[in-house]
Amino acid sequence: MSWTPSRTAARRGFTLIELLVVIAIIAILAAILFPVFAKAREKARQSSCMSNQKQMGLATMQYAQDYDEKYNFAYTITPTVIWFALQYPYTKNRQINFCPSDRDAWNPVTAWPVSYICNYNLFPAGDAVPPTPIAMAQLTVPAETIALAENADGSTGNLVPDCQYAYGTTGAAVSTGYNLWARLSLERHNGGSNYSFADGHVKWMNPNETKLRPSTRWIHWDR
Repeated sequence: MSWTPSRTAARRGFTLIELLVVIAIIAILAAILFPVFAKAREKARQSSCMSNQKQMGLATMQYAQDYDEKYNFAYTITPTVIWFALQYPYTKNRQINFCPSDRDAWNPVTAWPVSYICNYNLFPAGDAVPPTPIAMAQLTVPAETIALAENADGSTGNLVPDCQYAYGTTGAAVSTGYNLWARLSLERHNGGSNYSFADGHVKWMNPNETKLRPSTRWIHWDR
């Protein structure tokens, strides 16, 4: 006489121990894969940021070509126009001024997101009498001179709100007005940040690549 398993026995489910093993395996896989996914997502944002800077770098070159091979100012007075607004006729896209990894990019003056700053040694203030822009011929090594970098916060300046420019004499300090200071974002993308250079190319660099040389000048910031 043979034994036929009952319907209840044939449908036996997982035991508690088996369920716990499955949950543990899923947790281990999640712990391994989530950082990989997060890094991949940040890599995509880094590429998007780099594309933004390439477009702004192209706008910088186009502006210079239209103005006797001279770069635009960090800002102008009467009317007050900030550098990225001076470049807008060439970009026609406000979104390129926003890095997707920047959580504090809102600009209260222009009412569009801004994640970047310009090198004050390359883009001086336009409030001098007469205002004197920097000519392309004045640069000794354009391919090694930073034009644009990433701003670490969206603080507002004093007289020229949020004009966002960097003083190359200090290398890591950013003035967002006449007497307020912010910070460069040195590690926004996987331990480094994107930089646009005066010849139009864009490069990712880690903080060590912008430290002092023996000559005491800041790498890439002096023209």
